[in-house]
Amino acid sequence: IKELPALMGEVDIVRSALMLPGVQSVGEFSAGINVRGGGADQNLILINGAPVYNASHLFGFSSSFSPDVVEGFELYKSSIPVKYGGRISSVLDIDMKEGNKEKWQLKGGISPVTSRISAEGPIGEKTTVIASTRATYSDWILKRLENAEFRNSSANYQDFTARVKTKFEKNNHLDFSTYMSNDAFTLNGATTFTYQNFNATTKYQHSFSDRLFGTISGVYSQYNYDISDEENAAKGYKLDYKIRHSEGKAHFSYAAHEKHQVNFGLNAIQYNLSPGGIVPLSPASIIERKTLEQEKAIESSIYLSDQWNILDNLSFYAGLRYTFYRFLGPKSVNDYKENAARAEQNIIGVTQYNSGDVVQSYSAPELRLSVRYGIDDNTSVKAAINRNRQYISMLFNSASISPAATWKLSDAHILPQTGDQISLGIFRNLFDDNVEISIEGYLKRISDMVDYKAGAQLTLNENLEADVVNGQGKAYGIE
Repeated sequence: IKELPALMGEVDIVRSALMLPGVQSVGEFSAGINVRGGGADQNLILINGAPVYNASHLFGFSSSFSPDVVEGFELYKSSIPVKYGGRISSVLDIDMKEGNKEKWQLKGGISPVTSRISAEGPIGEKTTVIASTRATYSDWILKRLENAEFRNSSANYQDFTARVKTKFEKNNHLDFSTYMSNDAFTLNGATTFTYQNFNATTKYQHSFSDRLFGTISGVYSQYNYDISDEENAAKGYKLDYKIRHSEGKAHFSYAAHEKHQVNFGLNAIQYNLSPGGIVPLSPASIIERKTLEQEKAIESSIYLSDQWNILDNLSFYAGLRYTFYRFLGPKSVNDYKENAARAEQNIIGVTQYNSGDVVQSYSAPELRLSVRYGIDDNTSVKAAINRNRQYISMLFNSASISPAATWKLSDAHILPQTGDQISLGIFRNLFDDNVEISIEGYLKRISDMVDYKAGAQLTLNENLEADVVNGQGKAYGIE
């Protein structure tokens, strides 16, 4: 990936996945990818196990992650391991480097729009550290554009990534990593967009025996944005939004023998969403203060999988994941006329729920099956069946995702999405495994996918469910 040609000297880790079959861009210089016909919000992007809710800088101009600290990534789009959940199209799992165990190193780079620097090395005999930071100075490009509004604009971002890993005693490791970013964009000296990512992961790894290994993790992730206009006193405002993700998980792996491995575990996620509010910036502003109710939910799951190499040329994977979801109060839920469309004129009352009350609950199994048959040493046939559930969706009704897009939890009216996919392909390696050729077909069906009515109002809408509809989707293709 580091050898790829890069615009303005910056390699984009996420967009490099566009070279893989089945992955398309949502648009030039825009955030997000579409995988096998799925929406951009149907992809789970992880950095060292922590989700990133906006994986781009400057509206998709640059990747969120510095290539200096990335060890590699895996993109799962058909045979998704059962330990992953929460999205129905794909999982992009990015792994950070561990610090150099032998000596300290310092590296950096300068491009026409960014500078970056990273350091890594050992602390004593048991601890390694790696840290990297980047910043941009792209305003000089805007100053040279013909459009006067752009010349009077500014854009910049900064990010910081770090990982510390230490070994204590014989079979114990403690691993801490964090990522944070800040973006700011001002249009024509008036409207200012700012958005921030922050996440942190702590992992405790323990070897119970030569066959049983376990990892216990605590994860926190946050994304928030602010939009303000301070130039016009009569219409000055500030609009904000925040999502917080707190997660605990335990994963265990048991090697029954060299050809048989069992994985099992559990996890729980607490979502806290502040759907937004708008406040006037001066007494002279005609903007009315408005704040939407917060949303809260808990998503938990247990899972079990079995990887079995039945023969030298035949392997089988089976996994079952069961998810439990609870949408919680306090919340005011609109009641609609029976058998009538969800529309403002059909509201007949409001049901109030107190803090901690279960407003709506969902639960369902997710099945993962795959098989690989080796025709010879270089050729194999692979088939997979996957079912995934998604309880949180991004609301945006444009072709490209903007930082102001908001996430919405499944509730009493908006159902969780379910994705079912089958795939079959043949793969062959050539020239001492330096070249791989493949052809794979897939069929994906999505139940209760989120869509919008014509003219839907997605920002600061107190009756959002009246503009959102659940539909059916289908995608199929050959890659």
